[in-house]
Amino acid sequence: MGLIAQSLKNSSPMRWPTRRTPQPIWTKSVGRTEIRHIQSLLWFLPSVYPGGDSWLANRLADVIAGKAYCSIGGVGGRLGGVLIETPKGRRHSKISTFYVHPCLRRLGIGSHLLRLHNGRWRSDGIDTVHITVSAECLNPLGAQLAHAGFRGIDQVPGRYREQSIESVFQLSVH
Repeated sequence: MGLIAQSLKNSSPMRWPTRRTPQPIWTKSVGRTEIRHIQSLLWFLPSVYPGGDSWLANRLADVIAGKAYCSIGGVGGRLGGVLIETPKGRRHSKISTFYVHPCLRRLGIGSHLLRLHNGRWRSDGIDTVHITVSAECLNPLGAQLAHAGFRGIDQVPGRYREQSIESVFQLSVH
C-alpha cells in the first residue's frame, strides 16, 4: 500500500499537522494510482458545481491520457492538495482545480504545487496561465495567487453557477 493510500486508510481519528508540528511538504505528478484519492479529496465538488463529479472524472481521465496535468501535495503522509491544469493551445494553459484542504492551508502545500507547475510552464514555453476563482474562495486564494505572480484581469458573473461572481487571474510566465 502506497504512502497516500496508507495515510487515508489510517486517517481516523484525524490529527492534522499545524505550524507547530513541522513535517516535510511533498508534491508529485499524478499517476493512475492516485485518482481515487483525488476524488476523495474533492468529494464536495458536486455540491459546489453542478455536474462536478462527472467533470472531475473526465478531467482525471484526460490526465491519465496525457491531455491534462495534475499534481498532488501533502504534509508528512497526508494528501492535502491538488492542482489540475489543462493546456489551451501550445502556449497557454488553464488551472481548472486548485485546492488545499482547509486543515492543511498555510503550510506551503499550495505554494509547492504552483512552483512545481511553474517549472513545467517555463520549460514547456507556456506564455500565460489562467485560473478562475469564485468570490467565496478569493479570501484564501487571491493573496496566494498574487504572491505567485498572477494578477486579476476580469470578473465574470454567473460563469459556472447562477448568482456567483468568478474572478479571472492571469500569470505571464515569460
